[in-house]
Amino acid sequence: MIKKISIIYFSILSFILSFSAKAAEVYGPPSPSGFQGAPNPLKAGTFTELIASISDFLLNIGGALATLMILYGGFLYVTSAGEPAKVEAAHKTLTYAIVGLVVVIIGKGFIYVIQDIIGVPKQ
Repeated sequence: MIKKISIIYFSILSFILSFSAKAAEVYGPPSPSGFQGAPNPLKAGTFTELIASISDFLLNIGGALATLMILYGGFLYVTSAGEPAKVEAAHKTLTYAIVGLVVVIIGKGFIYVIQDIIGVPKQ
């Protein structure tokens, strides 16, 4: 039992150490201060840029999803064949898709309003 635990322990340790060796290859030697930072994967230098990139991402995803839901709602409406339950389902789908799109667009505008109120310069 102890032998199995020690084999698992050393396997995990060697696995972790192999990643630290790879990190040293990628990031190079540490700076004179001893701090070795990783590159910024977000491509945002300030908090404002970070919020702007997140809101742009959400606007793109929300816009794409709203477009798909509007198309789906239109498909439901066309294939409803006049049945009141299916027409109602299509109407609800279209309504919720449009409301969702409006919420996403207002959310992006809300960010600009907050930036204007607190005095953050726009990009």
